[in-house]
Amino acid sequence: MADNSISDKYSNKNMLNEKKNSAPSPSPEAAADAKPATVPVIELFDEKGDKLNFELLDAIEYEGARYDMLTPYYDRPELYDDGPADVFVMKEVPAEDGAAFLESVDDETLLATVYDLFKQKHADEYDFKEKE
Repeated sequence: MADNSISDKYSNKNMLNEKKNSAPSPSPEAAADAKPATVPVIELFDEKGDKLNFELLDAIEYEGARYDMLTPYYDRPELYDDGPADVFVMKEVPAEDGAAFLESVDDETLLATVYDLFKQKHADEYDFKEKE
């Protein structure tokens, strides 16, 4: 089971379950021939300097700011567990060089609002579960 205890280091954690019936499962032969899907992966570093990979699920625009919806990404399927996935909300902040960096959002009301927008947009793709 993967340790997803990084939530306190980055931002709030919400949960989602991918809907099981959203697409038929490919046959074993088709799955073996299929190329891995390319997903947008973002590398972040914790306070110890350890690299952590996150999949970018979506970017939500709200009140002139962009918020990235991230979930932990593992390059080996066996590292995923069968439980709900963690979702982190990070605010994109422009840097002077034209790039952007991500910062955690401390305002619980803002987090809830942005996450609700994400849930509304993706209601047909995921089953959402509030964190416990």
